[in-house]
Amino acid sequence: MIGPHQGHANERANAHAQLCAQRVLLFAQSINHIDATGVETFSRLRQQLSSQQRAFWVIGLKLPVERRLEAAQALQPDAHFRRMVCDVDALKALNPG
Repeated sequence: MIGPHQGHANERANAHAQLCAQRVLLFAQSINHIDATGVETFSRLRQQLSSQQRAFWVIGLKLPVERRLEAAQALQPDAHFRRMVCDVDALKALNPG
């Protein structure tokens, strides 16, 4: 049986998890290569996050990876997807002002 304090703690934890997961940031600077499975996984992740109304930010794609994802049309702009050149841009966007 869950007591009143445990239930409240669970509600707060769930609310915090939902707030924290509004954006998913992929810092991709260390990704040098992506194969077909990686492209498919990236595309599925992007679709899933978009269907959940969550933002997906990709930061620091290297040119070979970017070209491969573009060829697969996995980098098409939409309301939930954002590409950034470097982590400083992402940090500024997270902390405006």
